[in-house]
Amino acid sequence: MILRTLPLLLLSATLHAAPYTAWMNDYTGAEAGTLLLWKFDEPTPRADSSGNGWSISSNANLTTGVFGTPGKFGQSYYADPAVGSEVRATAVGSAGVFNTTSLSVEFWFAPESDTPPTGFLFDKMYRATPSRPNPGGIALEILSTGALRLRLGATAPVAITKTLETAAQTWAAGVWQHVAVTYESVDDIGYARIYLNGVEIASESYTDLASISAGDRIWNVGNRSASGYSAGFGHYDNFRVSSIAYQYAVPEPSAALLLLPAGAAAVAFKRARKK
Repeated sequence: MILRTLPLLLLSATLHAAPYTAWMNDYTGAEAGTLLLWKFDEPTPRADSSGNGWSISSNANLTTGVFGTPGKFGQSYYADPAVGSEVRATAVGSAGVFNTTSLSVEFWFAPESDTPPTGFLFDKMYRATPSRPNPGGIALEILSTGALRLRLGATAPVAITKTLETAAQTWAAGVWQHVAVTYESVDDIGYARIYLNGVEIASESYTDLASISAGDRIWNVGNRSASGYSAGFGHYDNFRVSSIAYQYAVPEPSAALLLLPAGAAAVAFKRARKK
C-alpha cells in the first residue's frame, strides 16, 4: 500500500491564530511535557524517544504487527490485519505514564482502507467488567462509520466513565491524518476534545469529571489487551503522550501558503493582497 499525506488545504476563512501547530512537525522527544514518544524509526523502532524508558515490549505475546514500514516521518508501526484482530504494540509497566488533570494523546494514522472497520487506535483502559464497571484510563476507537469515540475514566472520588464521539469522518487508505485527543481540568470542570488534522471535531465539558484516573492498564497502540476486540488496522507514526492539554490548530494563512504548491501559493498570495 502506498502511503500518502492528505493535502493541506488551509486557505479557509476559519483560520486564526494557532496556539499549537507544532503537531505538523516531526517530534524529537525533547518537547515540553512529553511523557512517552514512539517514533517507530529504525534502527530502534521500539524505543521511547522521550528518554523516559517506556520502550515497546519485545515479548511476542504482548507486541505483534510490523515495524519498519514507511511512515509520515521515517518509519511507522503497521497494525497489519493479516496478523489478526488483536494486533498491538505494548509498553510493559507503563500504567503510571499519565497526568490526571492535563493530558494529550496524539499520533499520525494511515488506515488500511477507505472504510476502516471498528477498532481501537489506542487503549489504556481495558474493558469494563461487573467488578470493574469504571476501570479508569483513556481509550480511542475508530468506528465503522468513520467516527472517532473517546473514552475517559475516573476511579475516584466517584467511579465514572465518559464517552465523547465525533460525527462521521472521511478516511482514505494510505493517507496520513493527524489524530489528537485532550483532557483538561479547569476549576473542577473536565474538558475533553478530539482533533483531526489540527481541527477540533468534538468537545464536551463534565462537571462530574474533575480529573481522570490512570487506572491499572498499560499503553497499547492498536487493540486493547483483551480478546473479543479489534485494532484500528493501518500505519501509526509519532505516537506521543504529553502532560499538557494542547490546543491543536492549523497554521496562520502566511504559514499555510508554504504548504501549498508554488502556483497555488502565488494565486493565494495575490488574492490576499487584494483584500
